[in-house]
Amino acid sequence: MFQVLCLLSQAKSCDEIHHAKKVGKHLNPIASTNDDFPYIFWHKDTRKIERDYSTTDLNSIVDQISNEFELERDRVQNNFSRSKWASYSKQLFNRINFDLDNDGFRVVSLGGTVMKITKNNGVYNVNCRKASIYTMLLQKKYRIRMFIEHSTPEDYIIKTFQPIPGQLISDIYNKLNSEIEVAINTYKSI
Repeated sequence: MFQVLCLLSQAKSCDEIHHAKKVGKHLNPIASTNDDFPYIFWHKDTRKIERDYSTTDLNSIVDQISNEFELERDRVQNNFSRSKWASYSKQLFNRINFDLDNDGFRVVSLGGTVMKITKNNGVYNVNCRKASIYTMLLQKKYRIRMFIEHSTPEDYIIKTFQPIPGQLISDIYNKLNSEIEVAINTYKSI
């Protein structure tokens, strides 16, 4: 009986020392996820870009806008071609990219750009607003091992050559979109 009590107390103290959710007195965000999503967003970086342009020829700023807002040039060109005869136009461009590479690690980026074009006396005023998020995908199933072994998170970040199933791509999009959704909705009202 005494041995059982000793084993139980050792197990409890081991659990207190090596519990994955505690780092000092603070809750660790990597270990404190409650859903079944198999990845943790590591090194999230949220950015916002706001630019206003004024021109008499929309084609003259296609390259500049597509480069600054990381949009496909053809999509921007098509939007300008449709908008040049209207006095008011608004368009939302969404873009997700899984091909970014950071030292062999897969970086996922999602951005939403709202573009409003108004025409007044032959002058086009183009208002562009973008909210984007960049993150690496950390495999959640290794997080406890990472804390026990004191290994670096880079050991468990998804590499560029590792495939991601289609359903998870959709889930990643939905989770990242929920983080920039407020900014995008605010920009829609410009």
